[in-house]
Amino acid sequence: MEAFLGCKYLTNSRLFRLQLHDPLIRTQVLTQLLIVLNYASAATALAVASPPASSSPAPNPSPPKKGANDLVKHARRLIRNTSAQGAVYLGVLDTVLHREQAWLSWKRLQRCEPRIEKPPAPPARTVRTMEAVRQALAGAGKPSGVVAQQQKA
Repeated sequence: MEAFLGCKYLTNSRLFRLQLHDPLIRTQVLTQLLIVLNYASAATALAVASPPASSSPAPNPSPPKKGANDLVKHARRLIRNTSAQGAVYLGVLDTVLHREQAWLSWKRLQRCEPRIEKPPAPPARTVRTMEAVRQALAGAGKPSGVVAQQQKA
């Protein structure tokens, strides 16, 4: 039952080392670290991929990638080894982080454009549809008896 309730936090900051012995707190701290690093790497990748808005040269947004990659690898290894379900938790976390990067890419680079392309309608069908719409609109303001008389003529 305690696994579902989460971990208990100690209120004294000097007891942080003691808290780090709790696997749930370690997992939460490492998860937050991976989320921040994922956001930072996605933000810099998107800043490099998107064209600059102004004519002035943008500062180099790339962080020291080797250090960040080493930190991500170390955090992933610690999460995997923290508990018996660490590998499963890491798989779920990877899925969530991958989807977050895909969403950010779709939101910023593709300007929320759907990837589904609608094929153009055949020209003959479009012309027939437009004629039917014009006829319906022409008879919309007339009483139904007048429309029926015009159709017979």
